[in-house]
Amino acid sequence: MMNVFATVVDVKPDASGYSVEVSCKRQIACISCTSEQNCTVGVMVKDAGDKLIRWKLSTPQALQKGQIIEIVFPQKILLQFEMIVYFIPLVSLMIGALLGESFLDPLFKEKEIGSMLCSILFSWFGVKLAKHFVSIFEKSYQKKIVLRRILI
Repeated sequence: MMNVFATVVDVKPDASGYSVEVSCKRQIACISCTSEQNCTVGVMVKDAGDKLIRWKLSTPQALQKGQIIEIVFPQKILLQFEMIVYFIPLVSLMIGALLGESFLDPLFKEKEIGSMLCSILFSWFGVKLAKHFVSIFEKSYQKKIVLRRILI
């Protein structure tokens, strides 16, 4: 289970109590690493800046915008979302490149144009498919995110 401190962004009443949208900073491992200054990953993470992650949860407790709360959710959720977001477009890109090389490259004078065009098309399709799956899974995982306590 992961414990995360989050800020309440939006609160809406619903049938089971309140639907709450929270945001929290993305946690990175480089913060606690001793070689953060000498590592290229640590430098790149600093350059990328802070990223906010938004979560939705249902709770019977009334919350207000701006409150800081602690939420708990299984790490499995985060890993599955990452798998969907990274794996589906990457596999789509590779399938597109292979199909383009096999079927489209013989049709063009420039041998790589078919695989490039097919890769771009399949990558776009993979991103759209990943977004679709994320929206489907987001609704089912909303019930697994639990409000642990209200800090402020």
